[in-house]
Amino acid sequence: MFFTLPVWSQPVNFESVVIQQPVVRGEDKGLAIIPRLTIRGKVGQKFALNAYLYDENRNPLLAKSGPLRTSTGQIAVARSFEAGSGYTLYDGLQDPANALFIPYNQLQLARGQYLLQVQLQLFDSESNQLLQTSNFATFTYQAD
Repeated sequence: MFFTLPVWSQPVNFESVVIQQPVVRGEDKGLAIIPRLTIRGKVGQKFALNAYLYDENRNPLLAKSGPLRTSTGQIAVARSFEAGSGYTLYDGLQDPANALFIPYNQLQLARGQYLLQVQLQLFDSESNQLLQTSNFATFTYQAD
């Protein structure tokens, strides 16, 4: 006999991923990826939250050279944090510092309108073990 644990009992749960655009940070205009996730029972554990962009067919989007380019050329942005209690809420809406930001000038896309997707992955920073993957969040992007 098998039982599926309810979402609220899982140690890590992606509740939502919201995309806001255009967002300006400093001199850069881009998109903000705003996650909301809960982590249970991981006091003091260090995590890496990574966001990856894809086209409408879920092919990885390529980045221009720079800090947002992975070893395979895919565009990605990451944020490190530490779980502060037995129940940690990581919420980009309540705390804008928790939002992930990708400048438009890092996207390798010709002019036009695109249907893009973002997916988040949460890793244990010490073991590099993948703990949880979000659903894909879809949004429209207009490249000028």
